[in-house]
Amino acid sequence: MQPLTRENMNAAWVRRVSAGFREHGGFVVNSGHPLYAGKLSLQTEASHIARAAGEFGSCRAYLENTIDQLNAIGLSDGYLLRLQRQLAHMDHDAQFRRGAVEAPR
Repeated sequence: MQPLTRENMNAAWVRRVSAGFREHGGFVVNSGHPLYAGKLSLQTEASHIARAAGEFGSCRAYLENTIDQLNAIGLSDGYLLRLQRQLAHMDHDAQFRRGAVEAPR
């Protein structure tokens, strides 16, 4: 699988005028691209997020930063929070397998 780089990434800038001018950056998904994964389970997405990193940093850091930035403006996204919880659950399971934490009682 190809890493996400500036060369193979589609970026879009959305301009919205309401109570002033704001410029927003975002990513555009090309569902027709041969590497498009389609619908994945929460566990599969979290597994990819836990391991993925590229030119812009780790996918996990991007997720955490997105959640933090949404919180800073009083918003939240339920699906992103579920992904965050799944990652924490995976971390706990990995620590348990290494013997770093005890089993729940």
